[in-house]
Amino acid sequence: MENIDMGHLLRQMDKASQGVMNDPGAQKQIKDFWNMLNELSENNPEDYKKFIENHLKEGIEDAKIEKAKKAVYSQFSFCVKTYTKGKKEIVLINFCHSDKILSPLKQDKSIADLNDLDSWVVIPASFSAQKTKKTEGKKPMIYYDAHIHSRVIEHALKDLLVKTHIVSSVLRRLAWKEKIELLYDRGDFTFLDSYRSPNDEVGPEGHFLDIGADPEEYNEFSKRILTETQEQEIKIPGLEENKEVNKVMIEEIVNYTIESKDDFKTPEINVEENTDFVKIEVQMPEENSMRDINLELNVSSVKISSPNYYTLIKFKSSKLSENEVIAKWLKKSHMLKLDIKILKF
Repeated sequence: MENIDMGHLLRQMDKASQGVMNDPGAQKQIKDFWNMLNELSENNPEDYKKFIENHLKEGIEDAKIEKAKKAVYSQFSFCVKTYTKGKKEIVLINFCHSDKILSPLKQDKSIADLNDLDSWVVIPASFSAQKTKKTEGKKPMIYYDAHIHSRVIEHALKDLLVKTHIVSSVLRRLAWKEKIELLYDRGDFTFLDSYRSPNDEVGPEGHFLDIGADPEEYNEFSKRILTETQEQEIKIPGLEENKEVNKVMIEEIVNYTIESKDDFKTPEINVEENTDFVKIEVQMPEENSMRDINLELNVSSVKISSPNYYTLIKFKSSKLSENEVIAKWLKKSHMLKLDIKILKF
């Protein structure tokens, strides 16, 4: 019987959806392969069983190799020690870096200039699965690896204030992703030099990137958004009779949009919504007091302006209570925090 490379044929079959099966030669090979299996199963069941088991093992190993090729192997830089709310648990985050992580983004979600830190609005980060360690008589410990772009770490190591701001931003993203009450303001965390893990690993393992930090996913997303934006037509008031159309791109995030002004910096913004409240965090490193900030609130939007920053957050479906809002300025982290009640109808 002709010797047939089962692994090769299975790979051919796996690519069928990509058009490989239009190849008559590939089709003949696969037909011969199935005929061979049928003949083997009928004439020699034991050999058939061994054949299948051996090649399944080979297939699993091949799959592991292919998967390993997609893993990112980051380099450790420094560790951050912080706590959950009330200091109930110690949280250790190893900051790791690779140039295969998505680099910082501007407000419009385009790639920012790596040398212009003022243009960085989002610092993409990919987090490992949570690991824990419990020792009797001691606080429980939680471990993460945070993977970010190498140039971000490079800037962090040059300037302590920049490092603190970057860490605070990444920790906020971790708290949001993992739904944990993490202390992430300046002064809440300390820096450690060595890699920390529950099982004494000396460095990060191969890591599969979260979608939000994967350059390939970002490129696909950008292409899709560009196509949708080119197809979207928004009418400008006063021009309807002339049927003139202007095409604009607005950053759409779940239930709200964020608008900015060219003459002002756009602060880093985090918005969370639940059934009762909208919680907004606005990072403004160049402001030092609540007195410098002007806050305007109505039923559908929040406008925040200062000598250096401007942002307008418009909500599409949530209706905000103008009389039930708590505003707090965090001096250490230069952050405005808002808790706004959602109106019920």
